[in-house]
Amino acid sequence: MKQVFIMLLIVLFFLTGCSIILYEHLTEGVIHDMKHEPEYTEIVLIQIYSSSGIITFIPITQYTPDKYVITIRNKDTMPADYVFSDYHVSEAVYQQYRIGDYFSSE
Repeated sequence: MKQVFIMLLIVLFFLTGCSIILYEHLTEGVIHDMKHEPEYTEIVLIQIYSSSGIITFIPITQYTPDKYVITIRNKDTMPADYVFSDYHVSEAVYQQYRIGDYFSSE
């Protein structure tokens, strides 16, 4: 039983360490890509079932505002070693930058 517990702790420690390495998040770097996703409104139908077996559809309107996304990568590395991070920014910040500029989230 003790060996199983120790083995479980080793496996958990290993998996936690791998997730930290795999999911490195950059706070600064070179802008690799910039995306603007325009606002949109959609109608979603929600089904409601009554105890008598009647199905009613209720329309729900969902609004999604503009999204401005800046993707940065680490600098001074080979392309095979790039790490990317996405940042959702305001329109004003988005307009200040171009691809290839240096970006810092701090």
